[in-house]
Amino acid sequence: MEHLPPAGWSHLATKDDVALSAAMLRTEMAELRTELKTDMAALRTDMHKDFRNQTWKMIAAMGSIQAFALTFLKMTS
Repeated sequence: MEHLPPAGWSHLATKDDVALSAAMLRTEMAELRTELKTDMAALRTDMHKDFRNQTWKMIAAMGSIQAFALTFLKMTS
């Protein structure tokens, strides 16, 4: 008993206090998991859209370069 804190019995955690804290922690973790999944889905959608746009820009650039090269070759021969 001499190892108890000087504040008294009311400051000690009970099994119910620990169970309540664990339940609150599980609830908070579930909320964070849901938020993370939502954010990841939004990021995946944005990346898919941006990759598609980048691909089309690259195709257009390569087509333009090829057209320029063909035109240049025709002019020089």
